[in-house]
Amino acid sequence: MSEKLFGSPVRVKILTLITLEDGISFTELKRKTGLTDGNLSSHIAKLEREGIIKVKKKFVNKRPRTQYFLTKEGREAFLNYLSDMEKIIKTLKEGNKNG
Repeated sequence: MSEKLFGSPVRVKILTLITLEDGISFTELKRKTGLTDGNLSSHIAKLEREGIIKVKKKFVNKRPRTQYFLTKEGREAFLNYLSDMEKIIKTLKEGNKNG
């Protein structure tokens, strides 16, 4: 998986929301990110193509509902990315204390 995939703050926000909710609907993602349908769909499509997220569609009260979940590989990759970012931040903070 490409590190560039997580380089987008928007995608990091989308993935964080999916992680925190353990699955989230398109409508909720749109509301919580403030993205347009097209912009959100574009980011979701990229994450799905890369195997980071999976899509589940079902009907609730005769209305279609699309939900997004992290794949096992996607969860591992995202958590590794976050861990790497924590290490970088820690190193920067320690560097500022010594500087």
